[in-house]
Amino acid sequence: MYAKIEDDQIVAIGGLSQILNNISIPQNIDEKKFAKENGLLEVVIPDFDDFQEKAVSCEPYIKNKKVYAYSVEKMSDDEKIEIVNAHIDFELISTHWVESDKDLDKKSLASWKAYRSAITKLKDSKEVSEISWPTRPELALEKIMEEDSIA
Repeated sequence: MYAKIEDDQIVAIGGLSQILNNISIPQNIDEKKFAKENGLLEVVIPDFDDFQEKAVSCEPYIKNKKVYAYSVEKMSDDEKIEIVNAHIDFELISTHWVESDKDLDKKSLASWKAYRSAITKLKDSKEVSEISWPTRPELALEKIMEEDSIA
């Protein structure tokens, strides 16, 4: 998404063809270079800590010669817990195959079971800042991807 700026004000926002509707846009172009050559600024998302903050859509604004269409707000404790629980669920789903892998030796299997148990216990956490993530057992990335491509 891009923005057209005139007199330090945003006058249009959208895709290239929306903003430059009277210009023929070549099929095979470097979009960012083309936008810059036509005086457009890319609309960017501000940096934020996705475990503590969230990007919230807002009226586009200019700050430090950049155009933003999102503001950053602190997450509530409930939102933080929801994000952590989603990460926990993903980790449990993406490592589920480990417990039934017949190729794992007993020591590795025990390490993975302990890890998954520790991850599961994190679901009971109410204070996100106090969570201490367990270390994931070593396993060749090729094996993980072979067993579960979403990992």
